[in-house]
Parts: sequence; structure tokens; C-alpha cells
Amino acid sequence: MKSPQTGTLRLFYRTSNDDFYVAYGPDALFVADNIFHTHSVIKYLGSGTKASGLPSVVLKTSVAHTLLRDALTVRQLRIEIWAPDAGQGKKSVKFHLHKEVLSKLASMLPCYIIF
Repeated sequence: MKSPQTGTLRLFYRTSNDDFYVAYGPDALFVADNIFHTHSVIKYLGSGTKASGLPSVVLKTSVAHTLLRDALTVRQLRIEIWAPDAGQGKKSVKFHLHKEVLSKLASMLPCYIIF
């Protein structure tokens, strides 16, 4: 399974009035511990309890870019950014790797982005 502990950080890119990112599962726990330094930012999806719910963390774009910069340079993690397929609407279930966002980050970290 891919997780920050195995070298890969996965984020889901969402659009609405403002663009934002969401991390789920072990990625959400990693973000809570290393970016926010608290677990109070975690929402548990599903049954809602820590024992059985899926942890999730929402990140504003500026916070996500800070996370990505740290993950790529300091922590040497691989990054996967997933975006909903066209026409999926708000409750997306089909995602694809979002290379456009990664290419935007290339200007911020030109020597670290590899497709």
C-alpha cells in the first residue's frame, strides 16, 4: 500500500468555488502530524469514529504547496495528485493522475518534478 511511510504521498485535487486538496487515510495522518502538528484537523468519514472512520484532512492550495515543497525537497517523497474525471461532479468516484497541477509545481521546484 502506498503511504508516506513507504515513500509516496497522495493528494486529491478538488475544485469548487476555491481549489483545495484532500488527503485520506495514512496520508491524512501524515499531513496532520507534519504540517498542522495536531490531530484536531482530522475528520473521520463513514461511521465517524477514530476506530472505524476514514481519516481525512482538507488543505488550502497555499498549505498544499508548502506540503509539496517539503515532501519533495526535505522528505524526498514521491507525489501523486489525483483529480476527478471530467463530468464526475461533486461526488467523484473516478480519478486520474493530475499532471497539470504537477506541471504548475515545476516552476516552483524545477529540478524535482519528473513525469
